[in-house]
Amino acid sequence: MTISIPAHRTDLVWLKDALNDELMLLDHRLRYLDVELQVRRLESVITDARRSVDVLAGISPESPELVYWCGFIARGTAALFSLARRPERVRWGLLGKDRTLVGAPTSRSLQSPFWLTGFWLAWASRDAASLELLVQAPAELIAADEAFDRPVVQLMQAAMTGSPAIGDLLVEALELADPDLLRRTDQDWLLDILTPVFECLYPLIEHDEARFTAALTKLLDLRREYFEAGRAKGMDSVQHLSEEGVGLVAWAKALGFDVPVASPYLPPALVDVEPSEVAACPECATPSAQGDLECHACAHPLGDDALRFDFDEWLGLDRDECCQCGYRYPPIAPKCPVCFHRR
Repeated sequence: MTISIPAHRTDLVWLKDALNDELMLLDHRLRYLDVELQVRRLESVITDARRSVDVLAGISPESPELVYWCGFIARGTAALFSLARRPERVRWGLLGKDRTLVGAPTSRSLQSPFWLTGFWLAWASRDAASLELLVQAPAELIAADEAFDRPVVQLMQAAMTGSPAIGDLLVEALELADPDLLRRTDQDWLLDILTPVFECLYPLIEHDEARFTAALTKLLDLRREYFEAGRAKGMDSVQHLSEEGVGLVAWAKALGFDVPVASPYLPPALVDVEPSEVAACPECATPSAQGDLECHACAHPLGDDALRFDFDEWLGLDRDECCQCGYRYPPIAPKCPVCFHRR
């Protein structure tokens, strides 16, 4: 039996007008995207695209444009964090063109919410390359506003790599996500939007389908209550896409879960994405995107010697720790993608 979770109500006429406005703004920005792309302009387009995706999810939940724009947001976010980690990684395929990034990422685009959006939408679009690059980003890069910002990112990274530290990180993130410790974050957002993600993560790691379904249902219910209570204003009140929800559903499906939950917050265009084959660097096993000429982790030239996996197979690869930096990567790779130490 499918559990149906309704979304908060929005005036559809207003929503369509908002979509037209957002798409016009996005189209205007795209016209000024040069092959040599200023990083600040990329950051602005990512932000605009995220707003457009929220509105589009409410009007056309089956639109393939959702997958396209979520994929761009994930790819652009991975590019920003990779650039912050390795300033020489300036060449990226973005929006159908090979581009050279100019400048350095600002602190705004290195905040925890920016990373989390890229992470969840990489899951939503089944983008293994962006997922892995975001997981490789050191938590020290996160421009932290709250005590929990870096631990939350570390928690997601540990869950992806199968780190034995996952339990301790989950406890730390929960302890630091204390309403009494907040400096800038809205308390209701913390309790209704972020904390339910932790409750979904544990059964996901433990492969407990029933508890995951219950936690996901609670996450979507709390989201509806948050927006129905009018706690978000203006364009922030739209948010018809639960990026956490679609990311968690994609993750659960990749692990073989049956997820009997339906909601307007989980648009079918993203829930039903069929993953593509994963092509990975033969040196460090970092997945690459179509058209990449070199690995964005280790700069190894990419060619016919790529490692190839089904998406679920790639996700299930064993990982062990690098003896130099501690990053967990597949033992089939001769070189660590973070510190480049050879086995």
